[in-house]
Amino acid sequence: MKEVAKQLSDFEGKRLLITGGASGIGLATVNHFLSKGAKVAVFDINQEGLTKLENQYQQDLLTMEGDVRRANEIARALDIMVEEWDGIDILVYSAGIFPDMRIIDMEEEEWDRVLDINLKGAFLTCRNVAQRMIAQRSGGHIVTISSGSYQSARIGSGHYCASKAGLVMLTKVLAFELADYGIQVNSIAPGLVESELLDPSYVQTFSKRIPLGRPAKPTEVSGAIEMITSSLNTYMTGQIIPIDGGLSSGHYGLPNSNKQAR
Repeated sequence: MKEVAKQLSDFEGKRLLITGGASGIGLATVNHFLSKGAKVAVFDINQEGLTKLENQYQQDLLTMEGDVRRANEIARALDIMVEEWDGIDILVYSAGIFPDMRIIDMEEEEWDRVLDINLKGAFLTCRNVAQRMIAQRSGGHIVTISSGSYQSARIGSGHYCASKAGLVMLTKVLAFELADYGIQVNSIAPGLVESELLDPSYVQTFSKRIPLGRPAKPTEVSGAIEMITSSLNTYMTGQIIPIDGGLSSGHYGLPNSNKQAR
């Protein structure tokens, strides 16, 4: 067991780019990998969150303000990484938004905003990172943060669910296209995750559907990212890994279907 634990923590000097790393799952992932000795570049539109990270960490951290919807800003961030650290080993695409609005009330601009950040931004970032990794000839890992919503509809989340379904298929196609280059592409699909943005009554109701009875902590998601990007993972690619407390396994909380069963 000691040997396994050692291998799972072999990120010393690894170079990561994490989009959306100034808050939520992205921030937990930044903290997680910095604690493992990795070098982490954070790309986010949230300047306040980036400043907090800069004040917290004095080394092995690059912060870059930018918008995942703009290809030139992503390219600039990667140029900085290459200049500072001579390459990239792991991408975690964690940028995303989850507003709540019914389709019949939704303006076109709202649809575009969600699809542009959650899906188009992933395309632009993954494409640019993949090109760099191919040029390096050293393989790598790309991880997208999708959601259980890619296969489970929810009122008020038509744009969000559609974006995550698209992200899952983008992940699978990338895994096929990059396999020859030794680049593994997988997606983490969280269920309900703790967030200050969530309504408490929603969390309480949703938690009753989860076998483990609670939302995930962001650190539990970042731990899963560590597992699939460690040196132990040499064969998994194109997979969607649910981190949802058993939510996606079936219909939890129902009584016995047979009226004779007690």
